[in-house]
Amino acid sequence: MYGSLLNVGYPTALAVITLLTLVLLRLLPASGSDSAYAVWGWRIPFALGFALSAAVFGYYLRSVPEPELWTRMAKQRRPLRTLFSGRHLRSVGLAFLVGTGAWLTLNATVGVFASHFKALGSAAGVVNGAILLAAVVAIPLFPLVGAAGQRFGRRQLFLVLGALNLVVGPILLGVAVAGARGVGAVLVGGGLALLLSLLVWAVISAYLMEMFPTEIRSSGYGIAYSLPSVIPAFYPYYLIALSRLLPYRYTPLVLLALGGVFLICGAWLSRDLRQVDLANA
Repeated sequence: MYGSLLNVGYPTALAVITLLTLVLLRLLPASGSDSAYAVWGWRIPFALGFALSAAVFGYYLRSVPEPELWTRMAKQRRPLRTLFSGRHLRSVGLAFLVGTGAWLTLNATVGVFASHFKALGSAAGVVNGAILLAAVVAIPLFPLVGAAGQRFGRRQLFLVLGALNLVVGPILLGVAVAGARGVGAVLVGGGLALLLSLLVWAVISAYLMEMFPTEIRSSGYGIAYSLPSVIPAFYPYYLIALSRLLPYRYTPLVLLALGGVFLICGAWLSRDLRQVDLANA
């Protein structure tokens, strides 16, 4: 549950950014490529994000101590060599499968949602409303999903979430795409598809943390979290390639389903590590 509370910052931030976008669209002229929003207004969230990030960085640097477990243990001289060898390499591989699935499902929904549906003729307010709805609903659900992960296991939860993103998510997203000019289809179908992809991130921290022993946990978590984002990051090119096989408007459904497959495969090969004592892992 604590891991999910850490990651609840993501849907919370998504909701705040969406609200900020709605406010900016209301305050600034937003029609045309030479409008105030298109020329300089979109930079405002980036400036605010820079200021917030700098403040948080400074706070952590001055005020957050290293864990006692870390400070009193012998340090690894070559943590990366240890991480990419022996049994730890298998853990990196499993984390890569699950992480690739998590990033693919996120990019296929949150990543493409605004541009994709605006190109399909959806109103900007409806598109932002769907994103906001999914983020707001995800906030209270994250701790519940985290608690479920502790009760039933992260492995079991990823299997369920993978199946939902493989089968249910593409159906919901397909409904939204088919009715892109309607309010209900985008809000309900699109919003629920977004929600299913967001919930994966409620348990990702706990899953990655418990896979690596203390002496390489920081390196293991950082690499296992970041490295899987590289391949999914090229999703615009995948969508263009898929458009040779099916209408472009439906290409995100394929990436979403593929993300579900990666989640299922990684979870299926993983072990249930709920009861691992992190101090002695």
